[in-house]
Amino acid sequence: MDQCASLLMTGLGYAGAAAQKSRLASASAEDWRCVLDLARRQNVSAFLYHRLQATGVLPPAAVRDELKKDYLILSMRNARLYSALSGVLELLHRLRIDVIALKGVYLAQVVYGNVGIRSMNDIDLLVKKEDLPRVEKALTESGAVPDNPNRVITEETHHFGYKLPGSGIRVEIHWTLLSVKGMENDIAGLWKRSQPAVIAGVSARTLSPEDLLLHLCAHTAAHTYALHVRMLCDIGELLRHEAAGLHWEDIARRAGAWGVRRAVYLVLRLTGDLLDAAIPAEPLAALRLGDDAESYLHELREHIFAGDEVKIHMGKSAGVARLWSRERPGILLKFLRDRLFLPRKTMSLMYPAPADSWRIFLYYPVRFRDVLKRHGKTAWRTASGDRQAQSAAAQTNRMTELKDWLLSG
Repeated sequence: MDQCASLLMTGLGYAGAAAQKSRLASASAEDWRCVLDLARRQNVSAFLYHRLQATGVLPPAAVRDELKKDYLILSMRNARLYSALSGVLELLHRLRIDVIALKGVYLAQVVYGNVGIRSMNDIDLLVKKEDLPRVEKALTESGAVPDNPNRVITEETHHFGYKLPGSGIRVEIHWTLLSVKGMENDIAGLWKRSQPAVIAGVSARTLSPEDLLLHLCAHTAAHTYALHVRMLCDIGELLRHEAAGLHWEDIARRAGAWGVRRAVYLVLRLTGDLLDAAIPAEPLAALRLGDDAESYLHELREHIFAGDEVKIHMGKSAGVARLWSRERPGILLKFLRDRLFLPRKTMSLMYPAPADSWRIFLYYPVRFRDVLKRHGKTAWRTASGDRQAQSAAAQTNRMTELKDWLLSG
């Protein structure tokens, strides 16, 4: 971690005002400009402004003005998002459809305590699977436009997306948290443990603090390619907000039952190391893994500060990169099956033909064209011996291995 990243994490962290002031006192104007740029890339500039204000640290006026501007812009944007959220929650509340507010919309209001300091791209809500038809009907009749031409549940899907009328804000309707078997099997437990909350002025529900922490850790692991500091700030703020109220025995037991123990341990370690977040030593020790975890932790620390272009490329090219993974025999056939010859239900999510219609078969050549358009250039460069492309493929495969490991036990 370089000087710029270290300064950012000090500004965001929980070491205490005196320690933060001491560490940041020697930062130059050039250092602060670097911190501002990095904070924006990591989606935490508004939160950094809030943290510096709270601890009394004063960056140079030019940087402070830029951070304040980011905070004001995000406040206005999120006010618009919460207005849209209020409308959706009111609509579902009138229909007596139970809703759990997930991630950002709950965290910003309740955990961060300030809707202007946590960036959000969309609205995430959890409903019961049996309520999906009524939710779909209510949203589409109100003018919401679905992301997909057909909404069918497959093994790979755990939410449907809609663009709200007027605002254009996206809402994702989840019926499970992630495509992780242990979490899917405990969905009834999630609802039973959920708690009442008022979100955007409307009665709703939220995950229990323990389930929320598990979800945030697993979600961070599932998005390893796109790992950002904001994800760790969510966990740090939840730990601060709940303080001594978390039941760590339940967290450890449930992490094992859900198959996300590795994800919880490493993400908590990363949050503690980078943000000085207070994580009780005994519960963390109970989650401890073998020595392999230390090398993975080092890789996560390095990757979180990788450039956005690297992260975007990894997310897009992970499937193609696997073709050059020596440890995976038969990977070409698996790639063809997973990327080209998709099940009809999955195809119907992407193309305008029902899964049970003969017309869906007409879209398989279109699928081949789309995959070739998206991955053909990268595949050709890698296969033809381009060192840069092969190095990127090796790096992507390593992060894929890490991601798979995190979510497999």
